Amino acid sequence: MKCPLELVFCSLIIALSAGRAIADPVTIGVRNGGNCLPFGCAALWGDDVYQQAYSATAFPEAMWITSISFFDTERDTPTQGFIEPNAISPAHYRISLSTYTTSHPVPAGDWYFELSTNPWDNVGPDSQLFFDGFLGGPIDDTQFALFGSPFYYNPDNGNLLLHIEIGGSVPVQTCTYFDAGDHWQTARITYRTAGGIGERSLGYGLVTRFGSESWPVPEPSTLALLSLGIGIVCCKLKLIHRGNHPPE
Repeated sequence: MKCPLELVFCSLIIALSAGRAIADPVTIGVRNGGNCLPFGCAALWGDDVYQQAYSATAFPEAMWITSISFFDTERDTPTQGFIEPNAISPAHYRISLSTYTTSHPVPAGDWYFELSTNPWDNVGPDSQLFFDGFLGGPIDDTQFALFGSPFYYNPDNGNLLLHIEIGGSVPVQTCTYFDAGDHWQTARITYRTAGGIGERSLGYGLVTRFGSESWPVPEPSTLALLSLGIGIVCCKLKLIHRGNHPPE
């Protein structure tokens, strides 16, 4: 009797053809100043909404986003009148990611002009919760990283939108200026829920890094060995099964 070697060969082909699943980190924006929104001054700003959009042109390929980082490289926050400088403003942060698309083709440098000042109008149908919880406390390093539920982003489908809702802020006087600046590949929306007023800052936003380093996927060689093992086990099981059921 012949073993189903086709199963083994198919498994090997599938495993060996598996591409690289972990993309290189993508950093968007440049620092030519600082801004405390949304993580550095929630108590001063209030329970509001912050959005930042990122041009699809910044992403060379599709990726699983599992971390979002912001930076405080200069650590130049003023200390006068603030109890805890260089810290995350204590509050509940609900963060989601989605794909933002314009209603018609626009030049690459004008992609953000259709962003609405009503942030919920910008949220894409594929919106997914990335992080939901309380944040607060000092930043020990120059990089503040958030890890959450993996979001699959394909730049071919549109621009990337980061949506942050802030609630339950604690009245602690923190004011941390995160790296921010003018850059054509990003834009932000700030929305005050109390007055229902939204403002656009086109071509400006926090320097942001999107990473996939916490989404480990076995290397193709590992997958190939695993597939080979599965194929061999299947052969053995088939032999045992036939041995227990002799032909009539």
